[in-house]
Amino acid sequence: MAKKLNPQPIHKVRFGHIQVSIWSNTDAEGTTFHTLSLERSYRLGEEWKSQTLTLRPNEVARVTGALQQVYADLHLHPDCASNPAREPLQRSA
Repeated sequence: MAKKLNPQPIHKVRFGHIQVSIWSNTDAEGTTFHTLSLERSYRLGEEWKSQTLTLRPNEVARVTGALQQVYADLHLHPDCASNPAREPLQRSA
């Protein structure tokens, strides 16, 4: 039996054009689990578009850390965002 998905998120947070939604789901055994969707909305010409990434709750800390590191790198090395020929910054795992 396929998992049952809730048609509406149980919570939403919006920061400008970024929205995070929390979804409550139930699997075939009746166990409830949650997922998150990170949605970026943007305008392309006259049309609104969006991109969505779905995450598990245990992935949020890693994604947050990666984004914070990239944000810091961009501020410490501002030329890496404006120069596409520049070598990418190397990060250790």
